[in-house]
Amino acid sequence: MEFKGLPAPISSGATAIAEGIGNAVKNSAQAKNELRYKASSALIEEIMTYNDLDISEKHELSESVIRRAQKLKRQNTKKIIERADDILKNRKNNLLKTSEKVNTGWMLEFLDNCENTTDEDMKEIWAKILASECEKPGSVSKRLLWILRVIDKPTAEIFGTICAHTLVYKYPDNTTSTQFIIPYLRDKSYDNRIIDDFISSLGFGSNGLSELQNLGLIDHCYYGFVRHYDSIIIDYYGNKLRVQNSHNNKVEIDLGQYQYSRYGLELAKVIYKDKECEKDNNYIDFLAEFLAVERKNIVEKL
Repeated sequence: MEFKGLPAPISSGATAIAEGIGNAVKNSAQAKNELRYKASSALIEEIMTYNDLDISEKHELSESVIRRAQKLKRQNTKKIIERADDILKNRKNNLLKTSEKVNTGWMLEFLDNCENTTDEDMKEIWAKILASECEKPGSVSKRLLWILRVIDKPTAEIFGTICAHTLVYKYPDNTTSTQFIIPYLRDKSYDNRIIDDFISSLGFGSNGLSELQNLGLIDHCYYGFVRHYDSIIIDYYGNKLRVQNSHNNKVEIDLGQYQYSRYGLELAKVIYKDKECEKDNNYIDFLAEFLAVERKNIVEKL
């Protein structure tokens, strides 16, 4: 990294500091990965020596492998529980007190499903799941626990990106729904490049959406999900649009070809309960243009 425009001594010093910090961060990440993989390789190494031992040694080794695996699982679970406690404390709550109301069967399922999680970002999601269930017992289904157990990190990141583009629709009858829009074209007069650029900016394609659908986090409808109202308000984390039909008819609100499933909506509400997502500052402008030009509605920013 170079710092242009600074006197040579300052520039070289700043560059050295920046490179030093960068190397320190890189080495720290490498060290964490090495520890993680060393734990796995140690288990494999012990198992590979199994056939060379006599019966008593085999029994002792089996117990050693089990103890090592159990220790790793306890460490994973302990980190998740401690993080859930921190989350609840930030919300002026207490894990031990709130967990008293959680169904014991659900808690056993949670502990069984989360114990193999080694990735720190996934541990954060598990902690939020536990905190949410403790605050509102019954808000997280056992099916969602299974989905989180089998989901990989890249797919979880795709879901996180979708969550960062979540909208709340407010209807005239005072009902609301939480959705996300992956736009598609019906009117060929609209510039397809605008949609293509938006999809590209999300960082994933149809394969990522298919994986989320296979897991049961989103639903797909080829013809799109459509609702009709006189007018609606779309809320994107405080940025609002009022949408009305240009012909004084009911507004055709096109929710796109994908929407959250029951389990996807559960997870979306848990992940961004405190609106911690990295919001897309251009999203509301894109929606305003898309709904006005391609969907022929009157759109007003509030």
